[in-house]
Amino acid sequence: MSLMKKVGTAVLVVGVASLTAVGCTAAPKKQIDLTPLDCSVAGNTPKVLKKAVTGATIEIPMRAINNNPIAVSLDTLAIDGTINGTSIGSCEPIKQIVIAAGATGHIHLIYHVSTLGGGLGVLEAIAAGKVTVELTGNGHISAADNAYVGDKDFPLQLK
Repeated sequence: MSLMKKVGTAVLVVGVASLTAVGCTAAPKKQIDLTPLDCSVAGNTPKVLKKAVTGATIEIPMRAINNNPIAVSLDTLAIDGTINGTSIGSCEPIKQIVIAAGATGHIHLIYHVSTLGGGLGVLEAIAAGKVTVELTGNGHISAADNAYVGDKDFPLQLK
């Protein structure tokens, strides 16, 4: 092989290796202090999804407004609920959802209510459309934008 070809090949190999090394370096993620979601159940009526002799599955729609400058991932909600003062227990775990910056997410909280005790009164109140919903618990969000790192636990007290 001629000297010119050897030098050209060496330059090519060094150039490719340099580009590969530069491409592998990731920019560090920026830390962001996230604001809790602005959640509400106001104006949303619970719905009975399934009825059985021993109980029912009900859904309470909840809105979650993301006032952060980036998209966030809502991955945890642990919420105990009452309807007209009667406990309906804790909601099922939610599936993780991403809410864009400035957007509103719609979450369907699912509860299983027994018809024993006060549960039957809850179902009758839903059927009559006369319900007062109160939810208490907490949630967790994290940055959904790969350029940022940050997360936040936040309390919920909704009426």
